[in-house]
Amino acid sequence: MSYSRSCRVWIALACVMMLAGVNGCFSAAKEAAKMGFNLMKKSNLRITLDDQQGKLKTLKKVVEGQSEWKVEEPVGTSPSFSFSFVEPEKVGRVTLTTIHIYKEFGSGYSSQPEFTIVPIDNEPKNLLQPDTDYNLGKLPANLKVIDVRNNTVNAVKLAPNVKYRLMLTIRADRGETALVEFKTEE
Repeated sequence: MSYSRSCRVWIALACVMMLAGVNGCFSAAKEAAKMGFNLMKKSNLRITLDDQQGKLKTLKKVVEGQSEWKVEEPVGTSPSFSFSFVEPEKVGRVTLTTIHIYKEFGSGYSSQPEFTIVPIDNEPKNLLQPDTDYNLGKLPANLKVIDVRNNTVNAVKLAPNVKYRLMLTIRADRGETALVEFKTEE
């Protein structure tokens, strides 16, 4: 393969700049491209807590690429939860669904979940289903709730007047993870 003289000059110049560590403009361009890609990638999920649909935090989506949501008004200490897909056909085969609920700790959130909700097994009928309301205070028998001490409990009971972050993970051909910030009622 033969390159023209001007092409070889540009390739050599690019290599020299990268080797010399003068890649500040390249990293800025790379970050801008990444942010543009994050903005173009639409979330296929919609999250609802106590009949309040979460609002997507666009800045977090652009900068970090995360699907992060916020429920504006306080919810109950055992809220209802549901999720739906905007375009269900784009999800493909769902093989695992989990919910982790993290309590506010200091200026962020605890690294360990207060509650984890998982199916009793990975049979498709036992996974969390879209367009289904789940009362976290009384979950169906196909779901198991594990508390912060790793004990199986009957229900989610959150502390009043506390901020939480719910993380819904859907493992699928086109899976997605959504983070939902909310606060409980007093």
